[in-house]
Amino acid sequence: MKLWQKIFLGAFIASVAIFFFCGFYIVVTGLHFTLEGEMKRTEYYQSVYARKIKSFFREPDAQSGLSGFMDGFREELAGPRYTFVEGQAAYTPTYMKDIGDSRYLYVESEFPCDNAMYKVVMIKDLSDIYKSCDMQLNIFFALCLIQAFITAMIMFLITKRITSPIERLNEAA
Repeated sequence: MKLWQKIFLGAFIASVAIFFFCGFYIVVTGLHFTLEGEMKRTEYYQSVYARKIKSFFREPDAQSGLSGFMDGFREELAGPRYTFVEGQAAYTPTYMKDIGDSRYLYVESEFPCDNAMYKVVMIKDLSDIYKSCDMQLNIFFALCLIQAFITAMIMFLITKRITSPIERLNEAA
């Protein structure tokens, strides 16, 4: 293998690998921070609405007006869903669950009322976040191909230009 080919391959592989790993790290880290922010935002809204619900249960005739109360929440929140579960069940306060092609975030809290345990569950669809990440990865892979082609052209020209005097000296010797 000629000197220019060795220089070309070494520089080409190094630049493409660095670009790929750095870009992939940026996209995956962005997904992580987006999910973390969405979890914190959902947990905050869940705690706010859980407090409102707890205060509602302290009012007289709360059980009879529960469906109307929930309809007000459904109108206020277009995306997330709330549900009430009566009973005492162990749960994880915040978790993700895959259902079909979608991933959902569940944020839960329990509170006692009239000798029963109630659970307020907020469910948030995270599918759009994952679709966005997939789209970013597709764009990134296309950029990797373009970057590899441009790098190959530039490295070819540079290595040929740098090594041509050495090759002429070698031939003359």
